[in-house]
Amino acid sequence: MGRPHLGQAKAKIKTNIAASETMTYRVSAWLSAEQWDDQMGGFTKASPEEQEAIKQIHGILHRNQIKIRISVDQRAGDEPKEWPTVARFTLNPNEPEESSSDEFTI
Repeated sequence: MGRPHLGQAKAKIKTNIAASETMTYRVSAWLSAEQWDDQMGGFTKASPEEQEAIKQIHGILHRNQIKIRISVDQRAGDEPKEWPTVARFTLNPNEPEESSSDEFTI
């Protein structure tokens, strides 16, 4: 399949996750253009142009039913091909939210 399109080299799991055929987990993801700002001590807000790009990308994913396949490997040793895979799942694009120019519209 080649090199991954997205990745995170050093992700941390916050709690032990039980491997089980009966237990399920919800996996959620958001497209983001925010950047960490050390001076602010938080993330910057995406610009209107970045927000529009995210909306377009989400629309493309949804219209074409492009899925994101996730593989979580435990770093063990120097050779990535030998790292054990601890989780594998697919993210499906959700229906885009309806947008309204009237902030009081429900």
